[in-house]
Amino acid sequence: MYVKYTLQSAECDELNSTLSESVWCKVYADADKYFIVGICYRSPDADDCVNEALFDTINLVCDSICPILIMGDFNYPENGN
Repeated sequence: MYVKYTLQSAECDELNSTLSESVWCKVYADADKYFIVGICYRSPDADDCVNEALFDTINLVCDSICPILIMGDFNYPENGN
């Protein structure tokens, strides 16, 4: 994840320390207002443990009261149609 040098940002250590393949940071609009940006990756052959870790991390960030932007490659399988 790259954040433009003119923007104030900080890593979200509590989210980055989880077992999911994701990176999270806060991007500040001003001194006390920020939004959280997350980039996630889910391997196509991820097992239930990996999936649960990713879902738990996303649920944790969704409990916050600030705006959130989540991006990534979730490798969601097609439904066969």
